[in-house]
Order: sequence, then structure tokens, then C-alpha cells
Amino acid sequence: MADAKNPVLAGILNIIPGLGTWLICKNGGKGLKLFVIAIVLSVLSVLTLGLLSILSLIYTLVCIYDGYMEAQGKPVLKL
Repeated sequence: MADAKNPVLAGILNIIPGLGTWLICKNGGKGLKLFVIAIVLSVLSVLTLGLLSILSLIYTLVCIYDGYMEAQGKPVLKL
């Protein structure tokens, strides 16, 4: 069985923002917040005909990095 604090697994799961963070955090509140922000950015991207797509991509990359660092005990995002 995979270790719940595996940084690589947390980073990969955060391709869906918040999923890797939800896996490694005990309460899951931060993971849910990251996911909701990703949904809002996606909706805004569609409403602006893709103008905010780059922001959504950057956010996803930051979430991947945060999940990796969170598993190591050094979170990047403080939510």
C-alpha cells in the first residue's frame, strides 16, 4: 500500500487541485479549498472565452508543487 505522505504521489494527485493535499492532510479542509478555487478559475476561464486559462494552468502547477512540499512538511500555500 502506498505511503500517505509520499511527496511524488501527492504531487501527481494534485493534477486535480486539492486531491493530493486532501490525501495527506488529516482534516482535508485545505484540499477542499484548493479544489473550490480550481472550479471557480475553470468557470471564469470558460466565461472569459479562455482568457484566464493561463491563470488556471499556473494555479494547477502551484497546487502540484504545494502537494509535493506539503507531503514533506513544508507547505507553500497557507490556507
